[in-house]
Amino acid sequence: MTFNLCVLTPNRIVWDSEVKEIILSTNSGQIGVLQNHAPIATALDIGILRIRLKDRWLTMTLMGGFARGRLSPFQTDFCFEIVSLPILTGIVNYFPDQSANCSSVLGI
Repeated sequence: MTFNLCVLTPNRIVWDSEVKEIILSTNSGQIGVLQNHAPIATALDIGILRIRLKDRWLTMTLMGGFARGRLSPFQTDFCFEIVSLPILTGIVNYFPDQSANCSSVLGI
């Protein structure tokens, strides 16, 4: 099952597509989000956003911001929105499995 993920910056939409799962850094720790997650609004910490497509993981670096997960306006689908200032506006690496170390690739 998938849900729509939208990542916005002040000047453009960085990502707007269906994903299976995301993992992101909040001010209170990392959270994972799947389809039909409970509605949530949270502040983001500086860190890695991990995006799971069908069988691969992609990463993006975020500079804080906020995130909101909710039902779509028609109450049919779950959608997740992130507003941030990304350090790298785009996909920075491809990880075929979730055990890869993002920080070593990015040098942080």
